[in-house]
Amino acid sequence: MAPAAESSAPRALPTLPEDWRDWPLLKGRWSYEWVYDGAQRNDRGDSYANFTDEDGVKSTFISCQPDEKRIVFSVGASERPDNFSIRTTFNNTVLNSSYTQQTASVERPAASVIWDEIIYSRGSFAVRLGQGRGVRLPTAPEIARVVEDCRS
Repeated sequence: MAPAAESSAPRALPTLPEDWRDWPLLKGRWSYEWVYDGAQRNDRGDSYANFTDEDGVKSTFISCQPDEKRIVFSVGASERPDNFSIRTTFNNTVLNSSYTQQTASVERPAASVIWDEIIYSRGSFAVRLGQGRGVRLPTAPEIARVVEDCRS
C-alpha cells in the first residue's frame, strides 16, 4: 500500500467561538518598563506594558506618550487591517488604526474610558484586527500602571 500523499495546502485554523470570552487565552505575561532620559528619577518618562507570549515573542505593547497624555496600543500585524477591535466585558470598541512596520496601532487620550474598560474587564480582553483572527489576552496591573502614569 502506498503512503498517503502529504497535502501542501496550509492547515485551516480552528474557528473561534462566537463569544470572545470563550476564545483560548493567549499564554504569556505582561511586563512593565519605565524609560526616562532625564537626570532625576522624577523626570517625566515613557512607560510601557509589553505582552510576551510563551515563545518569548513580544507581540502587544501599550505605551504612554506623557507630553501629549495619550496612550498607544500596538499589535504585531502582517498586513494593514481596516480596523482595530477591542472587546471587554463592558464593550466592543472598533477603532481606526494606523499601520507601520508590521504593527497596527490605535491612539487614544489617556482619559479615554477604553483604558478603564480594559483594566477592569473580568480577567481578560480581546483584540481583533479587521476581520482577521482575534486574540484574548489576560488583564494585568502593568496595563493599569501605564494608564496611571499617563494620566498623572
